[in-house]
Amino acid sequence: TMVRPRGPSAPSGKYPVGSYLGEFVAEIRQNNTLSVIVVTVALVEIFAYSTETLMPSLARDRLEVGAEGLGILSAMKSGGGILSMIILARWGEIRSHGSTLTAILLVLGASVVILGVASAFYVAVLAILVMSGMMSLWDVFSQRLVQNTVPNELRGRAMGAWEVAVGTVPLGNMEIGALASAFGLTFAFVSHGTVVMAVAIGTLLIFKRLRRQEQSEYSSRSDGDDSDDLV
Repeated sequence: TMVRPRGPSAPSGKYPVGSYLGEFVAEIRQNNTLSVIVVTVALVEIFAYSTETLMPSLARDRLEVGAEGLGILSAMKSGGGILSMIILARWGEIRSHGSTLTAILLVLGASVVILGVASAFYVAVLAILVMSGMMSLWDVFSQRLVQNTVPNELRGRAMGAWEVAVGTVPLGNMEIGALASAFGLTFAFVSHGTVVMAVAIGTLLIFKRLRRQEQSEYSSRSDGDDSDDLV
């Protein structure tokens, strides 16, 4: 099988909720990698996922394909996600999750930019297919990286932080809607795609710096560690 279990399950126990929160707050304060990932997830939600809000305007005003065209664009969005998961399942395990995440974000940002300047329907279809595929891969790898940056017993709480970051997308929906109204669809898409690519490069540089700072800690881990997830 391509999916292999990694490590024991998290310990179970009954403790006051406050103690759980206290432990997680302490972890996120001292775990710079987790903090960077959570912030990156929030930025990607705001500047990448929010572009879906403009799809009706794109179909009506730019591509002039109406409701039927919008339906095709929506289908391509779902199809891209399905296709990327099939490819990932066939590919198997990937060790270097940090570098993979950077590549995903760069392609995601580029596809958003292309979508913003596309005037032909087929170009928009291809851009959305790639964009949705990268979004699905981003969800998978960002969750994996979050899980690998905390102790086993904090994984559930770390995923809670990931969910909070994902919940920032309404902010992006309002922001990109206002941006498109003021400056047009092209500017809204291109600016958001550019920010996503900048986030990818910035996150990679930060990961490399954190890797150097924490090299001694990672080198002391036992066999089966995921220290190379950050590069």
